[in-house]
Amino acid sequence: MKARAACAALLLTLATPAFAQTIGEIQTKAAAGDRDSQFLLGEAYRTGQGVTPDRDQAIAWFRKAASLGDLRAADALGLLLFTKGDRKESIPLLEAAETRQDARALYLLATARFNGDGVPKDLPRSYAEMRASADRGLPQAIRSLQLMEPYVTDQDRAASAAIRPGQPVPPTPPAAAPAAQPGVPATTAALPPRAAPTPIQTIELPPSQPSSAAPLLPPRPEPQPAPATSPASLAPPPPVAPPPAAPAAKPPVAKSPVETAPLRPAPAPPPASGKWRVQLGAIATQEKAEEHWRLLVKKLPRLASLPHVTAQAGAIWRLQASGLSSRADAQDLCKAVIAKGGDCIALNPAP
Repeated sequence: MKARAACAALLLTLATPAFAQTIGEIQTKAAAGDRDSQFLLGEAYRTGQGVTPDRDQAIAWFRKAASLGDLRAADALGLLLFTKGDRKESIPLLEAAETRQDARALYLLATARFNGDGVPKDLPRSYAEMRASADRGLPQAIRSLQLMEPYVTDQDRAASAAIRPGQPVPPTPPAAAPAAQPGVPATTAALPPRAAPTPIQTIELPPSQPSSAAPLLPPRPEPQPAPATSPASLAPPPPVAPPPAAPAAKPPVAKSPVETAPLRPAPAPPPASGKWRVQLGAIATQEKAEEHWRLLVKKLPRLASLPHVTAQAGAIWRLQASGLSSRADAQDLCKAVIAKGGDCIALNPAP
């Protein structure tokens, strides 16, 4: 308990003018093997408090602290690895955090099970986990739970009611072969596949340790108005010389016509052709989705060079932009959209 109180005090200290000295002390202790300092240093690199934000450094220090038994560091490590795209290592860590009823782990696991992202699709368990996360007040889970509702059947709800998030996931038993009936051929027609639900987009998560620390970056200086030009500073125009006398008129001389090449417009830039996409929202109507796109283009003009699409999925319309050449480009665009107040998630290339 004392160690946790000391960690909370150090996190608050990072927001004071003396944070440079404090972060130096934390780095010294972390290098010496103090797991609380290793966790704090990971938080500093994750949030940019006292150091330049660096996700890889945060992961490295959280990993060190977790190896020494720090559960906070293990939970934070799972969250960061998931957002980085490492499903193989992050899922077991998130499932361990789920046993401690961590709302963010519940939310990410619910999203993964809904989309079949790194784990088998499991709509009843996904619904139970998302509901548990929403019950703990996580805003992203509350929003995603509303998006899930149209895809959850009464059978799914009944199955999810028996699930207690945090308990081990039972193995899926093999499907039993249907019993043969007299007069009916052994081969049966396959049932039509269930409509694939719309993927739920993950949203930026809150800090892994609540803190009242203020941002360390100084406010951007306000632009100073340009000084007004005083009338006295305007010099009078120079005198205008009289025009020279016109030369004597000469008889017109016929000129041979000169052929000029027709003007051609500059070639348009090639359309973006990358396979990576980003999802910019799930909107109630197509008209509102198009209106949202125009608003985003005004805020972030670089979006205008990308093709966009509004596709209906159940009761909602998905707004997506495509043409990005790599995951890094998609993630970079999402950072810019989120910085302008929008929602964005990078999507894998369409199959």
